Amino acid sequence: MKLTRKHFLKSLAAMGFSYPLANSGVKKLSAFVSPPVCTLVPSETLGPFPSLPSGDTMYWRSDIDDGQAGVALNFTIRINGDVNCGVMSGVRVDVWHCNAHGFYSHYATGGTNNGHSGSNTPSNNANLIYCRGTQLTDSNGEVNFTTIFPGWYPGRTCHIHFAVYTGGIANSSSGWILNRVSQFTFPITEKNVLYTSQVPYTLYGADPLHPDNDNVFSSPAGAWSTYQLGNLNGSGSGPYSSYYEAAVSGTGALPLTLLGFNGSAFHQDALLWWKTESEVNFSHFEIEYSEDGEDFEYAGKILSQVQNLENTREYTFIDKDRLLYGHAYYRLKIVDLDGTFFYSSIIGIKTNFDIQVHAYPVPATNYLMLSHPINEGKDKILVMDSMGKPIGLGTIELGANHSQIDISLCAPGLYYLIYDRQGMSQTIKFVKH
Repeated sequence: MKLTRKHFLKSLAAMGFSYPLANSGVKKLSAFVSPPVCTLVPSETLGPFPSLPSGDTMYWRSDIDDGQAGVALNFTIRINGDVNCGVMSGVRVDVWHCNAHGFYSHYATGGTNNGHSGSNTPSNNANLIYCRGTQLTDSNGEVNFTTIFPGWYPGRTCHIHFAVYTGGIANSSSGWILNRVSQFTFPITEKNVLYTSQVPYTLYGADPLHPDNDNVFSSPAGAWSTYQLGNLNGSGSGPYSSYYEAAVSGTGALPLTLLGFNGSAFHQDALLWWKTESEVNFSHFEIEYSEDGEDFEYAGKILSQVQNLENTREYTFIDKDRLLYGHAYYRLKIVDLDGTFFYSSIIGIKTNFDIQVHAYPVPATNYLMLSHPINEGKDKILVMDSMGKPIGLGTIELGANHSQIDISLCAPGLYYLIYDRQGMSQTIKFVKH
């Protein structure tokens, strides 16, 4: 059967291939997510001294220490959407915490706002806003604040409150809808080194309350260590830094959209190809292999095509000699510039040395002759270039064991022809003059 350009369809879906062309309907692949930063952070109380009046202009700031005594702390919070673990940009994040002596601003002192039994009580406290601030998350889903390390006070372990809002107007209190309220804490050893060595924290010593016994972090039991624990870096009199991630309700932006991922046997090797669009702040792919589809190991790495200015990009990868050991399973680990990542779906490549496919002449000109097993009704072919871009596809004539492929639409260069037989595939590399 002679296959001409008019037989090359415009949608790989018609062949059963999961890799779509740019102008075909696509189904984005689902992502496997990392629980600590992609599972909803536990919902906690606003506390007795919440960040109110919420969203007022005076709170939109990043430097929130207001001259309070203590060790400098620069902390970053990253907000992710629990639906897909993508970053949530443009959402409002309020933060608030006590000063080194255990007092909250904006509320009169006394009662539960009594710090350490009233010692070092700030004057005119109800009119102060120290250690409170509001910012919008940037394109990386992050907000950054400069403050002092929070103290602890009787009845609570050290913590920072935060609330996440969506849908409002920046630098105002208008339109914001509360999404999630929670708190995070710091590693026990590191914070207590600071508390016992730096003034004014030395007035009160180490934090005596373990988070497991704190009335907020104790429920659900142990969740704080997975979902509500920021890191803490620094020494001596500082400054210290901290980074913390949390997931709230929503769908965030991913570093790219994966339009398709597929593979084929290539002699004893595995040929993989995939296509992306809208790569933003994206670093690289790590290709992972498994012999059973469950336990994966590193197989290789491909950097983002940063030199490619097109919105859509194609990639290929050859895993050498992998099919000597039977079937192979693959997934892509898609890594952002900051190290966060998500996974593609898993594909399987079946060992198929019984598919005897040969192409000639080599090199070819306008036509490529193909010998193959007798087609019983479902054999298909796909031609793509060396970068993984599909050039054309079609079906093989029923009962035929030889086909003539019209490749006159192909520019001179290296190409792959993939022969698919009911899920079993084989790849042939050819050159067109």
